[in-house]
Amino acid sequence: MNKFLDRFVMISLFLIFPIISESQEIDNYLLKVKSLLDRGMYGSVIEVAESGDRDDYRAILMCGEAALRGEDYSLALGYFVKADRLMDGSGQLGLARVYAAKGDPETAVYHLEQHLSSSCRRPERELMMDQFFLRIDESRPWVRLWHKEWYNSLEKGVEEVEYLVSRGRLTEAADVALSFKGLYSDDPAVDYINGVLAFSAGNYDEASSFLRESLNSDKGKFRVWSLYIKSLGMKGDYPGVIRASGEAASLFPDNLEFRISLAGGLKMTGDSDRAYKISTDLLQYYPENKDLLSMAASLAGSSGNYPDALRYLSRNIDNNRGDAAAFAERGDLYLKSGSYEFAGSDYSMSLDLDPLNGDVWYNKALVLIYEKRIDEACHDLKMALRYGNRKASALINRHCMGK
Repeated sequence: MNKFLDRFVMISLFLIFPIISESQEIDNYLLKVKSLLDRGMYGSVIEVAESGDRDDYRAILMCGEAALRGEDYSLALGYFVKADRLMDGSGQLGLARVYAAKGDPETAVYHLEQHLSSSCRRPERELMMDQFFLRIDESRPWVRLWHKEWYNSLEKGVEEVEYLVSRGRLTEAADVALSFKGLYSDDPAVDYINGVLAFSAGNYDEASSFLRESLNSDKGKFRVWSLYIKSLGMKGDYPGVIRASGEAASLFPDNLEFRISLAGGLKMTGDSDRAYKISTDLLQYYPENKDLLSMAASLAGSSGNYPDALRYLSRNIDNNRGDAAAFAERGDLYLKSGSYEFAGSDYSMSLDLDPLNGDVWYNKALVLIYEKRIDEACHDLKMALRYGNRKASALINRHCMGK
């Protein structure tokens, strides 16, 4: 890292980490509650959320969600009512979902209407696909509710663009975006749409610029932060990833994604110690998370701590037996540490699951070369070249001419 970049990174860290540390207690509290909810530990969600003197509406909402998923509807109603008192409008969606689960479409639609009229309103597609609302979507109250246009044309356009981009229909998505150019030119959602299109086209500088403009007007949109941080990473602005991830983590303290991207940014700027600490700390809350285990293993391996790296990678494989990348990653560690027999075995398992990966064929060939099994290595090198690994060409010229 050059001196200018090193100084820039240190300034970035100085600005970011006080923001995170000042709210560390509440951050970890909400993250712990969310992790228990994500892991299906519904009783523990309520136990942890109600511990101490905290009265955060976000934790209360998660208690309501835990009770709802556990089918304790009376308890869920109490939590969602409490959350709504703490933050106006926050509990209405939960109340609607509970009454839908209870088979009461009239009351469910009443609370959903309150939700749609609040600042907490969720996207239309999310509501339409909600598992609880699917139970009442043929009822008269539900049909009557949607006779009213709750979302303006721009809000619907954002969802349409996202859908079209997800299906690879970029020309159609661009046409939809163009229709809003004059009507809503100052709306942050237009900048977001343009950012989505630029990102999908691989124009990451342009994407990050549009998304930053959107955030300058409205910092409360999770999906904008998510794509903005990804665009910074894709263009190699890792100090920017650190700054943006720190800011997003403080705005969304129960969300894991921004903590992981913060650790990833630190890793890419060379601050491996802090990245490792963040990843291992987060594993306390999400002990089976694939991305965290992979990052912790990579950081441990790069520092020569092979036992810990192997432990993380083996746990990943235990959790994802059908994941070719998990076997390949452990194979890479074995190759790096000189355990060629184990490396070859993992690469073979990876190729059984994904035989079209040229990089794994190449690494397996390296193992065979180290073991002086040249004929077998030449076969794997040719497979590597066939599936896109151009480095294989040089080794073929060196070891396989005439074979």
